Amino acid sequence: MLIDICSIFTQKQMHEVSSLELDGKKQECAKLELDLSSQSSEFQHREKLVKEDMLQLREDLDKKEQECAILKQDLSNQISEFCDREQSLEEEVEELRERLDKKDRQCAGLERDFSNQSSEFRHKERSLKDKINELRERLDDKKRKCARLEAKLGYY
Repeated sequence: MLIDICSIFTQKQMHEVSSLELDGKKQECAKLELDLSSQSSEFQHREKLVKEDMLQLREDLDKKEQECAILKQDLSNQISEFCDREQSLEEEVEELRERLDKKDRQCAGLERDFSNQSSEFRHKERSLKDKINELRERLDDKKRKCARLEAKLGYY
């Protein structure tokens, strides 16, 4: 019977220990549930903040994409204007080059004409100087002849 009492006592102690362990486990579970609830709340709060950040980032991204589209269109327009202006300038340069070539040809023709006329003038000038010299010689001859004739007439 002593064994039975010991056994019962041991069983009772074991039961009390088990009951204490169970209470400890229950408290530990309650604490873990509280921690889990707290972490869950914190996670939900963080999740809410992340979602808000993502929403804000998407809005910012949309704004930036719109700005980029506007800038891209502006840039495209400017490039188009520059290309048109470049084409216009190239045409103007070509026109000016053609006019310059025409003026170069005109100047070359005028230079040839001037050179030819200058040569012709020098030739005529030499010819006229030769004639002047010839006429001066003839005049001198006539003056001498007249002087001789006057001298002869003066003797008679």
